[in-house]
Amino acid sequence: MTSIDRDIKKAIRYQEMYCPNCGKEFKIDLKKRKNKCPKCKFEITVKK
Repeated sequence: MTSIDRDIKKAIRYQEMYCPNCGKEFKIDLKKRKNKCPKCKFEITVKK
């Protein structure tokens, strides 16, 4: 596997978003159903 393939898979799996509660930008893992904001611990559910 080349580094380009790894980078593409990483870009697809992790998406940047803003917390709706505090406004901090962070990356969420799309393979996990529930993610938490690192600043305020607000739980975000990912629906597929």
